[in-house]
Amino acid sequence: MATKDIESMFVGIIGQENAKRKLKFYIDAHSSNNVIPHIMLCAPKGCGKTLMARALAENLIQKGETKPKSRVLVNCSSIKNLEQFFEQVVMPKLMDKDVTVFFDECHMIPNDVQNALLTVLNPNPEQRNTFSYGEMDWEVDFTRISFIFATTESHKVISPLMDRCKRIDLDDYSYEDLQRMVTVNLKGKVEVDKATLADIATTLRGNGRAAQMMSDDIVQYCAKNRKRKFGKADWTRLKLSLDILPLGLLRMELRVLRALREAPHTKLTTLSAKLGMSKSVIQRDFEMYPAKLGLFEIDQQGRMLTKKGREYLQDIP
Repeated sequence: MATKDIESMFVGIIGQENAKRKLKFYIDAHSSNNVIPHIMLCAPKGCGKTLMARALAENLIQKGETKPKSRVLVNCSSIKNLEQFFEQVVMPKLMDKDVTVFFDECHMIPNDVQNALLTVLNPNPEQRNTFSYGEMDWEVDFTRISFIFATTESHKVISPLMDRCKRIDLDDYSYEDLQRMVTVNLKGKVEVDKATLADIATTLRGNGRAAQMMSDDIVQYCAKNRKRKFGKADWTRLKLSLDILPLGLLRMELRVLRALREAPHTKLTTLSAKLGMSKSVIQRDFEMYPAKLGLFEIDQQGRMLTKKGREYLQDIP
């Protein structure tokens, strides 16, 4: 029964079962008192934050109502300062309204707005707060307005704001989840055998968005070749055409691994010079995924290829 309830709350959303259970708990509580904690969804890109936020909002139905509250999406990258936030978001969309407000990529909210939100979100037994700006008072009633935040970079969210929220972490999708996504995306269009599907999943980097894009590539390949079935030979040709490497590594990530093979215990400065790119770009864009896979490790002496990393390179032409 509980599983059926979760499925009806998160229709069409594959995986993330731990997050679903936590959100179901808060949704059930909301149905009795119209209040939900401020939710902070933290996850890598492509792991379903927006889908989860939308599903959560659709389940926040106030007592006596049959439809969920209106949703307000705040594009945090467009917020420049507190004055703009108040004039373009609070006054027209939030003040004296029954809404669920979703702050996407909330680590991009300017500091003055984050500090204002600390006052707004401060917990209290009355479930309401007042925030004053200029000559205006924003009366925040948590039985009428719900707050959802999402970020791919939780370390950039100021800790007092994080502390005021219930943090819910979304995981990278499992290979099984990714196989289900590709199967759903291709339903009625293309058939893929189980072995090929399993291999495809290993190249998707745990990313649901990548599963959708790969499904589109397979549909295009089959349309071009007038095929309804996609097998091992087709997958081999598609990998060659799109330069898809084992485990879904990028060519630049492969360059990082090869540089580490040439010089054990490589310092980041040395690696930066060898690859001709800044240290911050290497760390942000090309180290995280291979390190997560255990292909290299970092210690006080620098970066060093692991046994798994050396074996990986042996299989790459």
